[in-house]
Amino acid sequence: MIQIKNLSKIVQGRTILDMSNIYVNAGEINAIVGPTGSGLDVLLKLLIGRASPSAGEITLGGLIPGKDQKALDEKMGVLFQDDSLYANLSAKKNLQFYARLYGLPHNRITDTLRRIGLADHEQVKVRELPSGLARRLAFGRVILHQPNILILAHPFARCDLDSLRLIKVLLRQEANLGKAIMILDEDT
Repeated sequence: MIQIKNLSKIVQGRTILDMSNIYVNAGEINAIVGPTGSGLDVLLKLLIGRASPSAGEITLGGLIPGKDQKALDEKMGVLFQDDSLYANLSAKKNLQFYARLYGLPHNRITDTLRRIGLADHEQVKVRELPSGLARRLAFGRVILHQPNILILAHPFARCDLDSLRLIKVLLRQEANLGKAIMILDEDT
């Protein structure tokens, strides 16, 4: 489902990224880990269609980022390093906003809040949530529309131990549902 073939990105004559072949099939979790400045941020931009490769190719579910972007956005969920949530909205209202964008039924919000362990925090504004709970909500936003491909940048950032454990369980569940999952993270 996720295929990277002989990928490179050159900026101003400098090679920023140079990768051979990586394949992530349905039901698999693959992590690419590197030090700060190793090109992971560039790889994320390439995977989500915000940049084009200098050479090589990327296909996600048979679609090319940047070229087939509308169809790809429906099949892909992306977790950025920042949580990409609305701080003044409650957990539930954040998911309602994204559910409306995808035309999803209301019960999907309730199910997602339960899965991420925030059913009892649904009325709490994001700015009042501890960082680990906000990260869970960000992950919930990513899986809300049930995409087949998950691209996760630093998925465990700012997580407390309970949130870390829960997100790991959710990742395994998503893989068991046949999702292809790619994690991009810094080596610490």
